[in-house]
Amino acid sequence: MFGGYKGCLESHLISNKVRMATPKPRVIALSKHEGQTYGFFLRVEEGVEGHLVRALEMGGPAELAGLKDGDRIIRVNGTFVDNLEHSQVADLVKKSGLTVTFHVLGDEAYRQAKSNGINLAEPQSYSAQSQPIMNGFPAPAPKLKLCFLQKTSNFGFSMKSSKGEEGMFMIDVIVGGTADNAGVKAGDRLLEINGENVESATHDQAVQKVGKVATSNMPRVFLCWQL
Repeated sequence: MFGGYKGCLESHLISNKVRMATPKPRVIALSKHEGQTYGFFLRVEEGVEGHLVRALEMGGPAELAGLKDGDRIIRVNGTFVDNLEHSQVADLVKKSGLTVTFHVLGDEAYRQAKSNGINLAEPQSYSAQSQPIMNGFPAPAPKLKLCFLQKTSNFGFSMKSSKGEEGMFMIDVIVGGTADNAGVKAGDRLLEINGENVESATHDQAVQKVGKVATSNMPRVFLCWQL
């Protein structure tokens, strides 16, 4: 999702074996049609940690994308959710609309990570991630892209920041709007505006910068990282 493109172990006593056991989350992007479900239930169960994937619909978007029964959802559109209430996670998925991106761990990998005390909220605790999957097919590898937006008072998107992740995530990209026509997609992460890095900017600072270029004669070039 975004120029620099760039995250100690808590103790020297953590063994190499534990380091090698660092989980490799799968990145899975789902899309659905209006009125369709993603084809699974998100549950919490007594005595079981994490937000579990259950009751997969055969042939549904989730099953085709490779979600498995017992998988744990770690992130929703970049937001770390392992410490959130079930209702909060369900709300994030619902608000995603027709597309959503998950970081997931299998049951064994998740339980092992918890047992080893790995902080899943820290991006650097993750090993190299596998290629994202979109409804059963390999999704394009993450890439940088330049988006040239036409002059307008409303670019047709909103942004949010995610704890533990740098940059602003694009959400609610209006179909046919200025941003959509320029190639901005929901889930993209904004890195630069006209060459100015905004990875460490606050949400308010980023919104202010976007508003400034929207109402001026300045160029409107966004550098985004697309997942």
